Amino acid sequence: MRDIDFKATTVNLLSATALELAQAYRARTLSPVEATKAILEAIPDFESLNAFCHLNPELALSAARASEQRYNAGTPLSGLDGVPIGIKDLIVTKGMPTRRGSLTTSADDPCDACCGSRVARMANAI
Repeated sequence: MRDIDFKATTVNLLSATALELAQAYRARTLSPVEATKAILEAIPDFESLNAFCHLNPELALSAARASEQRYNAGTPLSGLDGVPIGIKDLIVTKGMPTRRGSLTTSADDPCDACCGSRVARMANAI
């Protein structure tokens, strides 16, 4: 896993905070695409935790590329722009199946996103 040097303090990419990632993006020592790829590559290492029930790497990388363009232009949309996040399966998220942790529920997209995931996406979290 790649380590990032934040002003002589090395932080592991998987344990970096949103603030540290945003600072690295602004300093151009890391890009949203690099961070997103690293997170996606690390997910199989944690499969035994059963932490992710749905992944959309293509959507994540597309959003990361758009975020990277905004950072390169000096116009990130928010403090979360480009920060990879995970959204709990209990939270309805537009375009993602929400099983609520159970195989007895429908994976259909029953309604629009809940407030929390909508706000995160509006802030361009990935």
